[in-house]
Amino acid sequence: DADLNEARFTWLHEHRNAVETALGQTPSWDPMSGRKGARIVVTSTFDDISESERWPEMTTWLIKQQIRFRGALSAVGGVAALRDIRPL
Repeated sequence: DADLNEARFTWLHEHRNAVETALGQTPSWDPMSGRKGARIVVTSTFDDISESERWPEMTTWLIKQQIRFRGALSAVGGVAALRDIRPL
């Protein structure tokens, strides 16, 4: 549901200071206006996914980012807080 996704993104964006503190970095907040989804993005320094010798390093980075994002969501009330949000 596009309206629900927008409401949840807006709520998270309103709590961005806590999210960014928990992440330990400033992500890009992209509401993707006019689309069903939205995204909060952190980028790596990896340039080429085909560099298979760096896959273990890339995998470690991805796992750490997932853990940070989960921590950031927990810092603002977790999934339960997002479930309580209703579109206007």
